[in-house]
Amino acid sequence: MASGRSLTDKMARASCSSTVKFKNVNPRFKPYDAKRPKGRSGHCMCSDESDIYVFGGYSPMDERNGVRQSRVLPELWKFNFASQKWTNVKSENIPTTCASASIAVHNKQVFVFGGTGYPFGQIMSNTIKTLRMKQPANLQAAGEDCSEKTKIKLCWQLLETNAMSYSGVARGRRNGLQLTDKFFGEKIRLGKSFQRKIKKEVVKDAERFYVLGGGRLHNAESLDKVYIYHIARNHWSEHVTLPDSVHGFPLPRCSFGCAQEGNNVYISGGRHYNNDIEHRSLTDIWHLRLDTLQWTKLAMKLPDPLYFHSAVCSPSGHMYVFGGVHKDGYRAPFLYKIRLPLTMPKLSELCWDKVSVMARVQKFMTPKGLADIGVPWNFIDRVKEY
Repeated sequence: MASGRSLTDKMARASCSSTVKFKNVNPRFKPYDAKRPKGRSGHCMCSDESDIYVFGGYSPMDERNGVRQSRVLPELWKFNFASQKWTNVKSENIPTTCASASIAVHNKQVFVFGGTGYPFGQIMSNTIKTLRMKQPANLQAAGEDCSEKTKIKLCWQLLETNAMSYSGVARGRRNGLQLTDKFFGEKIRLGKSFQRKIKKEVVKDAERFYVLGGGRLHNAESLDKVYIYHIARNHWSEHVTLPDSVHGFPLPRCSFGCAQEGNNVYISGGRHYNNDIEHRSLTDIWHLRLDTLQWTKLAMKLPDPLYFHSAVCSPSGHMYVFGGVHKDGYRAPFLYKIRLPLTMPKLSELCWDKVSVMARVQKFMTPKGLADIGVPWNFIDRVKEY
């Protein structure tokens, strides 16, 4: 055991309590390190209560990143909030149309929709692929020795749906998927919808989803208004947002990071441009309340001007930012985290965050080590490997 003072110092270094300055989770990086993902853009990212999932992306040729030829990255990585470690999820039949895809996770099952290969646009996907992370238990047969059991291989599968049309950049259609019968149907526009644009972001509440920002050929979309789609009524409407009392509205932007926790939405960085302004990368971070559509500019800033990155919120009230395009086009492999000032996590999540820091420092981050100090099993399950 470490002494009281050294333990306190180690825990302070291992934790992240600042609401102003980002912490680089793993600042040391070797270009050909296979234990963590390479820097990338065009990836997609989501999270559940225990892990961040990063799928695909694109990296140009860059020796700083260990990439000798421009290519897409057909791989799935997960980052555990408790252990703060990356894992390359080895699987078969992984989709190769893995740039500019969309991702979601439910009950340890990952769903990926769409995407393109490289060169961009030559091969595009309009299917849903799924990977079940938590496999059924491999039951032991009578007379079988435990040592003879082999680990079940993970394999991506096609989620069978009816034929459907592309949506997004290539077409202006809005398609909906009925999960009960896995049937895609085109949604006829009702109300005031938006013109086609790229690299926008979408957030949701129980009844609606909200379309923020995006870009067109000559200008980025302003954020003084949002387009809202009411799911049950199948109706689009345009709504004006409320400015920050000091800083007004966020600059128009596309390719920005967007993380959501309940009614709290956080946008970060992105690209700002119009006919009179060349493309400029941003560092600012803004908060939007979905129930009031009120913007607030936060004191925190990204470590570098950044776009084409991804962001998620953790149950402990942190925002994580990964990937994106830095200065000179560099795709840095760093994962940044910061505590969000306008989010109030559950007390149990705050306690679990502190226990996780102590477990990492004192090296008992195992199911047995956590059980020995009385951690509930619903939290211990978050560090298990499936």
